[in-house]
Amino acid sequence: MVRGMHAGLDAEQVSTETENLVRARSDLAQAEGRQDAARNGAGEAAQADVAPSVVDAQQQVDMLTAQLQTLLARLGPNHPDVRAAERQIEQARRAVVAARARVVGAADAEVRAARARVATLEQELGQARTQSENLGEARIPLGAMERDLEASRTLLQAVLDRLQETHQQAAVESADARALSLALPPPEPSFPRTRPTLAAAAVFGLLFGVLVAYLMELADTTLKSGEDVREFLGVACLALIPRVGKRALRWMRIGEYPAHKPMTPFAEQVRALRAGLWLGRERPRTIAIAAARPAEGKTTVTLALARSAALSGERVVAIDCDLRRPSFARLMGGADADLGLADILRGAARLEDVLRKDHLTDMAYIPAGRAGPETLGLFMSEGMGRLLQTLRHDYDLVLMDAPPAHAMTDTRVIAQIADATVLCVRWRATPRAVVQNAVELLETAGASVVGVALTRVDARVHRRSGAADAEACHPRYRRYYQH
Repeated sequence: MVRGMHAGLDAEQVSTETENLVRARSDLAQAEGRQDAARNGAGEAAQADVAPSVVDAQQQVDMLTAQLQTLLARLGPNHPDVRAAERQIEQARRAVVAARARVVGAADAEVRAARARVATLEQELGQARTQSENLGEARIPLGAMERDLEASRTLLQAVLDRLQETHQQAAVESADARALSLALPPPEPSFPRTRPTLAAAAVFGLLFGVLVAYLMELADTTLKSGEDVREFLGVACLALIPRVGKRALRWMRIGEYPAHKPMTPFAEQVRALRAGLWLGRERPRTIAIAAARPAEGKTTVTLALARSAALSGERVVAIDCDLRRPSFARLMGGADADLGLADILRGAARLEDVLRKDHLTDMAYIPAGRAGPETLGLFMSEGMGRLLQTLRHDYDLVLMDAPPAHAMTDTRVIAQIADATVLCVRWRATPRAVVQNAVELLETAGASVVGVALTRVDARVHRRSGAADAEACHPRYRRYYQH
């Protein structure tokens, strides 16, 4: 009876172990099916059962890919929005890969656990079979368990076949994608287009510069060449007195430059001024050097012309007629309080008392003297006429440095009693209207304005102006000068 009880227990144990083994193998089959689906990326339906997170991530990739195609239809491949969409797709793809990795890892762990359970149950079933073989009564239940095991195997095979069919169907339905070309970086950005933009900017800058230059030329109302002098003033341009830099002057004053450097372009233009006066219809002996306004260079022209004529052998005397702002005494090394022209005209001094000698040449000069409020009356007096008559007799050339025409009425009187008047005009500085008004004032007073001397001419700038008299500034004439 005890043996029967043991036999019944062994048979029941074998049956239980067999049922547990069947369920474990069924669980193993299901786990392997999920593992296979996770690894091979089956269709969306299978993936939804295995890992919903993978399906959601893949749908996000598909949506971003559709958005990228829409952007590429409108924009270039290097547009910032296109680059941002590509980065989002790359991040979504990495999320898909990470989700699949997590699902595969979980499936692998589940399969390992199921296989371990199956192995354990098989071992236990083997032990139970070993025990049942010793008992003849346990063979019939054992056969039943084997039939159940076979049924379980059949069921497992059916499940595996179904999973295989699902995988093959997903493979057939998946898109056939292939790489058409390598994703190489572009040689240059698609936007903005640098070369066309630079070319357009260069053309626009050139046209704008030409327009600005043209407008500046229209707005420039100064005298720039001898042609302008003849066109707007109706008188000759006797000389283009060039500007002399501080490096060329060194320790000299500008009025002394022709005496120290008689073979320079500056000295040559001073000689051209003297030749223009000497070659006229009438050769004037008393010449008034005037200007429309201060700082035009009239005193410099007066002294330079006087010294140049003295170096040529002429007897020359220069008179400082600008009694309000005298400059001869300062430039010649004297004092403003010395006796001069005003003292002669008042009868307070004689000509020999005020006549001075230049320390560089044989030029004589008369300083302005002590000025007073009656300067206009002094120039209109008989003493001024007698003085000029005396100087005409003793000298070949008498130069009178007159004050600015717009500032002092004395200039009109001085220009009227002189044989000729030369107007000094600063090049590219004094407006034409100011010079025209000065010429009208002098001519109304009866003065003979024989010409204009343009002063402080920049030879380099004037050479590029295209004017006819700019030829004298060309470098080809350098060998004719000694600096």
